[in-house]
Amino acid sequence: MSMLLWGLSVAMGAEVRALVEVSPDGLEVLALRPGRTTPRARPALPQPKGPDFLVLQVRSEEGTVLARVDVPDPRVRSVILPDGGGRAGARPRGAVGVTLPWPDGASHVTDVRGQRWDPVSQPPQIPASPPERVLGDGPSDERVDLVILSEGYASADLPQFEADAAAVAAHMVSLEPWSRYQGILNVWRVDVPSKDSGVVPGAVVDTAFSCSYGCRGIAQLICCDDVAVATAAEEAVPGAEGVLVLVNGSTYGGSGGAAYATSYNADQMLDVATHELGHSLANLEDEYPYGEPDPNGLTVAYRNCAPKPLVFWDEWMEPKLAHKGVGAFDGCSYVGLFGPVQDTCKMGVMDETFCPVCREWLTVSLIQELPPMASVVTPPVGDVLMLGDEVEDLVQVEIAPVLDDELIEITWTLDGLPLDLEGPLVDLGCGMVPGGELRVHVRDTTTWVRMFANDVDLEVELGPWTVSTALCGSAIDTGGGDEPKVEEDGCGGCQGSNAALLAPFLLFGMRRRSA
Repeated sequence: MSMLLWGLSVAMGAEVRALVEVSPDGLEVLALRPGRTTPRARPALPQPKGPDFLVLQVRSEEGTVLARVDVPDPRVRSVILPDGGGRAGARPRGAVGVTLPWPDGASHVTDVRGQRWDPVSQPPQIPASPPERVLGDGPSDERVDLVILSEGYASADLPQFEADAAAVAAHMVSLEPWSRYQGILNVWRVDVPSKDSGVVPGAVVDTAFSCSYGCRGIAQLICCDDVAVATAAEEAVPGAEGVLVLVNGSTYGGSGGAAYATSYNADQMLDVATHELGHSLANLEDEYPYGEPDPNGLTVAYRNCAPKPLVFWDEWMEPKLAHKGVGAFDGCSYVGLFGPVQDTCKMGVMDETFCPVCREWLTVSLIQELPPMASVVTPPVGDVLMLGDEVEDLVQVEIAPVLDDELIEITWTLDGLPLDLEGPLVDLGCGMVPGGELRVHVRDTTTWVRMFANDVDLEVELGPWTVSTALCGSAIDTGGGDEPKVEEDGCGGCQGSNAALLAPFLLFGMRRRSA
């Protein structure tokens, strides 16, 4: 693609994707490419903080800093062990994809040293099959995308990879919060055949992403070529929020980190994969002790691990929730950090559920990627609705697939009073019933978001529409079909009360958003 076209596409967009490599010398942007053209406003939630040099700045041509983004450190990788606990190691190099805002006037990206990168470079291409959907049917710009890559699967092994990827996706959506919010997930499978079949500890094999056991001297820790993994995922599903590399190996192993997760494909694959995805999908930390200090020398609050004075999950520590065992427990990842529970979270013990704090982070990581929860189909906000006039007077809204129907609360109000809208047949009565202002409230009633309830969109209000009752009718009857009809009763002058009388007289059509 020419520089002209790259410049045009980025200027028209509002995000860029950066492939960043981190080493002891600092960070290097390997590629910048256009991201979403209509990005969503993400809440300003606490982000994992790395060393001071892990910062990218979006600047204007004049040098003004328009945005600043902390780059998660991709070098630290950990593995949960089958008998409890786990190990972690810091690699000398790592790579990760990062989304950067691209506001009006943005020209280039710099690091803290002033090194400049322009959005004209392309990442290297590697052979890969087109992505295949495993789960979900929505557009990527309205979903959370997880890409599953094959490693150590020769061409003849790809049917097994297809089955393994499907099993991981099915297991994910059996767990909370993914089960309740599975409508937000797209899971993709990318078949990347390896020359050799299988990954074996200590053996030299020719595979797609050069994954191997024994990373950083830890027998069960599987690490890969970070740049190759990030490039393949970006080429398959640009801007994917999570990446999992499934390794065709019978020996227990895996890893998690800011950039991607790995898992072997034998007996405990499902538990290993979902634990490690907690890292790459929501930047969660391990709730077991490494027994060593942070290699970067930091003493900061991570998402589910924090120094005791900085523990920030007070909302989950109320007396009424004491039975859940939420508190501040020593032994969360690095020395000096405390976790919210003790031995009862999937981020510390594989066969557990996610603790309330981790579950909230996972829920927020899903919700913040959504478009508005509800939007108007017809009529436009501000229209005057003539009660009993035409089918077009029915108000219709779209509800985004944020969660299952049981957790969506929809309330229609007239002049602030709730309306009873149940039933296919609504008796209009007759006469000049005074109108008012109609609004609709759509709310996600989840009890899983406490710390950031004011930061994510759990409720939306649409309207108002002005309701006028100049026409007199006795009923709106669907007649078993889709189009209601008005049956006149000839009253012509009956009087009614205000919104309380109007409450049972309105019928509104609502439908779910199609993918």
